[in-house]
Amino acid sequence: HSDQLTLYTAILDHLHEPVITINNLSFIVHMNKAAEKYFSIKKIGALKRRIDTILKEEQSTEVMTCYLDPGKAVKEVKNKKLSLSLSNEDRECRVTIRKSELKNELFFSLFITEL
Repeated sequence: HSDQLTLYTAILDHLHEPVITINNLSFIVHMNKAAEKYFSIKKIGALKRRIDTILKEEQSTEVMTCYLDPGKAVKEVKNKKLSLSLSNEDRECRVTIRKSELKNELFFSLFITEL
């Protein structure tokens, strides 16, 4: 499984779209290079921090509720248009949130497509 996980991580790292994966407690477990650039934060500084340190709940929409606090509402979102407030600017984007399970643990990946 570790070889497969290494391969998936490498694939995610090379996507042009920002991707952040959190666990069911909202801690960041993976962030690709595009997400580092999009959120202006280094992966090493983001890992093991809660997602709400990057995406603020007061800026969230109903779409993002399940991502910011997966314990509240576990659902997937596909290609939903919204505006994210980042570094004093609003960015229009489309988001997809996917739930996955690995070794009996839930993970949620946020995929961002800029408009």
